[in-house]
Amino acid sequence: MRDNCEFDERQLWVRGNVFKHVVIIMAVLLLLDAFLKSSDIYWADEMYSNIIILMFATMVGSVEMILQDVYLGKRNNHKIIIGLMGLSGTVAFAMSIFELLSGKSKFLLNGQLTNVGSGLITDLFILTIVITFIVKSVYNKKLELEE
Repeated sequence: MRDNCEFDERQLWVRGNVFKHVVIIMAVLLLLDAFLKSSDIYWADEMYSNIIILMFATMVGSVEMILQDVYLGKRNNHKIIIGLMGLSGTVAFAMSIFELLSGKSKFLLNGQLTNVGSGLITDLFILTIVITFIVKSVYNKKLELEE
């Protein structure tokens, strides 16, 4: 194993377990998607279904790492990373909502997610990561103040 000064041994072990969970989740969801498609059940366009599966697994892994305090290393640029994720997720979410409310697009069309619906779901995944990080940061600061 290479020398990694960003994380200690426990954090590396936890991150490895989280990545294992992400791979298992992705494999199960891709298998489920393949079974649905073989039964002629299409819930989203092939590209968007794969993106949603990838983003869902990423969100689950990120939330798990945030809750176990192993998401970001010791670098001090986490505010920039989370800020940019929050900004991009919020802007994309607002644009999707505006497009849905204006009637230009629909969330579902013929029983399948549209590109706007798929984008809205992935935006929610990004915002879930950001909100989890913010809540966990506030919780950690509250614990530090109590000590």
